[in-house]
Amino acid sequence: MSGRVGLEECDATKLVDVLSALETTRAEGVNVRAECAIYVLTNITVNGLETFIDFHALRDGVDVSVQIAPFNVLHQELVSETSQLHATKPNLLVLALGWEGFAGRFDIVPDDVVSRLEGLFDLAASKSAATIAVNTFVLPSAPTERAPAAGSVSGTIQAVNDWIRDYVRAHRDRFFLCDWGGYVQDIGRAQALDSRYALMAKAPFRPAFLTRYAADLARISCALLGLNKKVLVLDCDNTLWGGVLGEDGPDGIKLDPDDYPRQRLLCGAERVFGYRTAWRCPGDLLEKQRSRCARSDAYTSALSDAAKRLCNNADQLGKQSRKHSSAGRRAKLGARQFCLCR
Repeated sequence: MSGRVGLEECDATKLVDVLSALETTRAEGVNVRAECAIYVLTNITVNGLETFIDFHALRDGVDVSVQIAPFNVLHQELVSETSQLHATKPNLLVLALGWEGFAGRFDIVPDDVVSRLEGLFDLAASKSAATIAVNTFVLPSAPTERAPAAGSVSGTIQAVNDWIRDYVRAHRDRFFLCDWGGYVQDIGRAQALDSRYALMAKAPFRPAFLTRYAADLARISCALLGLNKKVLVLDCDNTLWGGVLGEDGPDGIKLDPDDYPRQRLLCGAERVFGYRTAWRCPGDLLEKQRSRCARSDAYTSALSDAAKRLCNNADQLGKQSRKHSSAGRRAKLGARQFCLCR
């Protein structure tokens, strides 16, 4: 078994297995395409995170050097010109912030936390040339369908999380967002969090959470180095057109402009893309395209031609994916990155 296969088949949620796979891979040799330095500033314990980052990055041929700063020295590391942070000059600076360690108490108001966060984020951007990864805060209890009440602990944290998302969106040239709350929802609180170690050692995260977090940081590293794989997957059946393209063919799908694509797309957009996604409905774009066509059949013809091109491209992508199946498995879209094909 080669080291590469070992990395692919390893259970990424078990630290012992990850360490074994890394040891085997490095002993047998691995094709390293690039190197990346990561520096982590944190106010909680994230022991093991560096191993999981190394594991996920090496899968894509990136040799990472991960350093975790001493506990809760965020401002000292940023301000001091002789700190290890400035000596390292990392490609990626990670601010791993826990709510209790940063906010100090649960009865604090959102504006106070936002003010401190903004100061920290701005300081990090001014003192380091690295790309910066920040996180949302984990809610103290499982979220419900009902929005958290204003003034409650969950409501306060949710309001701060919304501000963090807006800040990252406004500074997307330097900042990336790692959605800790989303990780917990996807993995499950029991598998993601350890309340006992959170109290004993300020180490709230289980391996399942750490490996998910590390995978996102590794993907960010690959993106910074220009090594990320980009795949645009389009399932437009019964959305942009009626029917199934693969079964009905380009000539058999429905392309009535009043029903497809406008009404179907508008009805499904919020349901499909509304959760944790900044979705801009393309209805205006479709109307502009429609206005350029003097007649409805011209509009329909334009969409039909686009459908044929998509069908041909999908066939080519399928052939390439089957040829490079291992690469295709690793070529994943970021969970919150969507593209609109016009």
